[in-house]
Amino acid sequence: MKNETENPRKKALWYLILALYAVINAFLAFHHEPWRDEAQSWLIVRDLNFLQIIDLMNSEGHGCLWYLILYPFIKAGASVYVQNVIAVIINTLAAYLVIFKSPFPAYLKIPVVSGTVLMYYFPVIARNYALVPVLLFLIACTFEKRHEMPYLYALFVAMLVQTHVYILMAGFALSLWFLIERIRINKNGLIRDVLPLLLPLFSGILLIIELTPLTSEVASYSAGEEAYMLGRSFISSVRRVMPGSYRSLYILSLATGVLMLLTLIYAAIRLREMRVPVLIFFCVWGYQIWMNASVYNMSTQRALLVVVALVSMVWIGTVAVAGGKTAAGDGASSCEGPGVYTGGVSSDGAGNMTDPEKAPAGTGSAADGKLKTDIRTDTGTDTRIIKSLHISLSIWLFVTAVRAVPVYISEVNDPYSNGVNAAAFINSDIDRQALILTDDEPIAQAVLPFLEGRDSLSCMGEDFSYVVYSEPHAEDPEEAEWLSSVESRADGYGGEVYYLACESKAVKALQAAGYQEVYADETSAITDDNYRLFKLR
Repeated sequence: MKNETENPRKKALWYLILALYAVINAFLAFHHEPWRDEAQSWLIVRDLNFLQIIDLMNSEGHGCLWYLILYPFIKAGASVYVQNVIAVIINTLAAYLVIFKSPFPAYLKIPVVSGTVLMYYFPVIARNYALVPVLLFLIACTFEKRHEMPYLYALFVAMLVQTHVYILMAGFALSLWFLIERIRINKNGLIRDVLPLLLPLFSGILLIIELTPLTSEVASYSAGEEAYMLGRSFISSVRRVMPGSYRSLYILSLATGVLMLLTLIYAAIRLREMRVPVLIFFCVWGYQIWMNASVYNMSTQRALLVVVALVSMVWIGTVAVAGGKTAAGDGASSCEGPGVYTGGVSSDGAGNMTDPEKAPAGTGSAADGKLKTDIRTDTGTDTRIIKSLHISLSIWLFVTAVRAVPVYISEVNDPYSNGVNAAAFINSDIDRQALILTDDEPIAQAVLPFLEGRDSLSCMGEDFSYVVYSEPHAEDPEEAEWLSSVESRADGYGGEVYYLACESKAVKALQAAGYQEVYADETSAITDDNYRLFKLR
């Protein structure tokens, strides 16, 4: 049976779909205004050298890979928008892997590429999350040949560890699984067999160095409070990927999601090759729930990382079932172009299928392009289970894709944070020698990449560009001495002084004190980040 993407007409259609994916996300990225978190990474790379970036990662709370990718471009003078270009390119590669290298049927490939797994949230909002889909899919892509190309497989896992702490469990679990397999194989001696695992090990050690000393506190709860927080975190992780704007769609997505999870669990019970991938998925999800309850607040991008992990684990499980093995064995890599999974029929690298019922168990090698495949007593049952999993997952992804449509429309029609508008006014109407104070660094920093002739603003008496989250970075306008502190700083400067207010309490305090409001942006922003500029002196 020929790979469906090898048919010239179908191949051209798939390339058209890939081009459409790239064009839509490029269009959305063109209308996207980089906001504070995107400004943060650009400012860090602009202002720091390599070692300083590594040293700052304990404040950022994740690995340095995204910053290292940005490093040569930003140091060469690229604007903040270079991040969006890179994110679109990286996720277009991820879409390519799904379309041309995954074992999924067309009805699953389309919702993976067109739904929230790969659309908008990772390619348009350019943050370190953008690296996770492509790396998980590269891991899935090389899974079938992981013992023939152990260093390449281990390299992708090591890179995954350096993306974000929210996906750290996937890197740990995949490394542990690979280590156990390498020990069991013991073909070339234990030391040589486990040597590739040094890559994720070194990456993990580097991550510990980067995050030490820890600056994010892990919340401590009683047993009852812990259960309550974990429950809230679970609900938050579910709601973040559901189309909450429409009650009927929310109920439908919840129902199809439960059906998909039940199918996933059933597949793990019936098919031993699915058990470890499914276990890894639930470990990733559980770890995310704990992180949300104890360390970080949930966001849509963080919630969607679990969906990406789900797709990649189903991919790995499908490949494992098709090959009839989870341990070592020769076989063609799915990166060489697998066919669509057809149960007991497994794919070689050219898209040809080998039927285990027509070949002795354990036959085949990399030389003849055929997989080692265990004969099953009921390959038809395996086919139905995997097909049911693919169908249930595709339906759920189609339904949940609806949640992002209003966001796409808002992205085109509304600014993301109004930082560009505020910067345009400052560039045209405010003297470059004037001092600009602010009350909230994380929000105010979204203006900085667009300012001309200004590399920093002032907060708490110190200049800043990027934010060091481990240090105090905001003043509380409710404190009685706040306004007097602001006025004393203004009095100590010889030129004009302005205050960039990002918080409603600061705005009310300055208005009550009678200061002139020279700029106010009332435009609706997706993030609700609006700016007002007051003249103090």
